[in-house]
Amino acid sequence: MEIFSQGTRLGEDDLVTVFWAYPVYYPTIYGNYYSPYWVRYGIGYTEDGHYHEFGARYRIPVEIKTGYFRPNFIVGEDWAVGKYEIRWKYKNYENSEIEYRSVEFEVCSSGINNQKDVPEDYLDLPAQMFVYP
Repeated sequence: MEIFSQGTRLGEDDLVTVFWAYPVYYPTIYGNYYSPYWVRYGIGYTEDGHYHEFGARYRIPVEIKTGYFRPNFIVGEDWAVGKYEIRWKYKNYENSEIEYRSVEFEVCSSGINNQKDVPEDYLDLPAQMFVYP
């Protein structure tokens, strides 16, 4: 699993996913690389085994060469430390169903923000303040 610090721009070799298949009529030991008809991805964080997607749902990846795609984003400086997941969404043909792949990565603190967001139902300790004249 790759680890990125907050504020990092992904490089050419980061989180690359590869599409390949074996030929049907003349099988070989090597797969053939191909570019699906439609490829998009989404980013989300995982918490207790649940995936929570944020931002644009259908982001457009960069095609490095046939069959090789990489996401194109900057890890936010305010992203919480923890595990994240890229969900690749693709169609092999125009009329085929959307298929999914997952690639996990981690975000570590670069000293900017290392706290998880405060839940909405967070309550402060009960306290009172008296002002005397």
